[in-house]
Amino acid sequence: MRFHVRMLAAVIWIIACNGNQDVDPKTSYENAIKELADPVGMMAAYEPYLTHSSKEAKYAPNRRADEIKQAFFACDEVRHAANRARQTGKSSVTKELVPLLENIARACADPDELPAVDKCRAQVKAFDTALGQHAEKAAAAGASGKFPRVAPEYLTNKAKASLAEFKSAIGPSEGEKKYLVKRPDKNVAPADLISGCQAAATEATDIMNQFEKAGQPELKKLAAIHKLAIDSACHKLETADGLKQGVIQCRERKEKNKGKPKPPPPPPGSDIPDPEEECQRICAQAETLIKQGIPAATFADMEEIHKEACEDEEDKKK
Repeated sequence: MRFHVRMLAAVIWIIACNGNQDVDPKTSYENAIKELADPVGMMAAYEPYLTHSSKEAKYAPNRRADEIKQAFFACDEVRHAANRARQTGKSSVTKELVPLLENIARACADPDELPAVDKCRAQVKAFDTALGQHAEKAAAAGASGKFPRVAPEYLTNKAKASLAEFKSAIGPSEGEKKYLVKRPDKNVAPADLISGCQAAATEATDIMNQFEKAGQPELKKLAAIHKLAIDSACHKLETADGLKQGVIQCRERKEKNKGKPKPPPPPPGSDIPDPEEECQRICAQAETLIKQGIPAATFADMEEIHKEACEDEEDKKK
């Protein structure tokens, strides 16, 4: 009977030890370091993207929708990492962190608005504070290895590989970087700027197709959103170029007809466009673009040209 009791006690002890995967503080922290390395590394990789800002540098392309989707993707990756740590961790230290991991999983789940991104980031910050406290205890216990934190130096190879794919999807690619450098340069010819933008759009298309072939639909979706942002930027540059040329022609026409009677419009039914109406249309569209924001430095003089071409003497007095 005593033999059976001792055997039962031994089995219970073994099960308990296997369930916790540690029997002393040093072992507990070393096990936690192994368990948390990849999940925390993933959080560290995506934490910088749990942000959003409406501020943009002058002449930078509008990427608001693009960046919002990046933040939502980062929330999902952080949530997945928290769930992995919560579900697979067996050490007593990892189990102690489960409530904080559950907070992250809830706060970062399926974001559909920007306040959700802020809540997700706040929970990650709270979790990292707890990690910092455990890091001190791990060192005091003599655990080998550094206790992971939500910081760049704790990215594991797995996290680095995931981040590299993410950054490839969201850009900028090498070609896009070259084009972006040209946007604030007033000496760049519009044709060169537009050509650079179109080349960046082609690269974005190639990257999107690569993710589709690789069977990575979420990254393909991110790449597609980024491509749309570049396409929109290219379209705006082309529009600005056309309008600038138009207001220049209207200014030349205005100077040519200065002091002369107003030219009569084309006869009714004529296929010839009315220059006066054309300039009114161009001036109105150029004014809208100026109010929205000049897209690149090469068009910086458009506002002055617009005034010279489109304002009459009464407007100038006002």
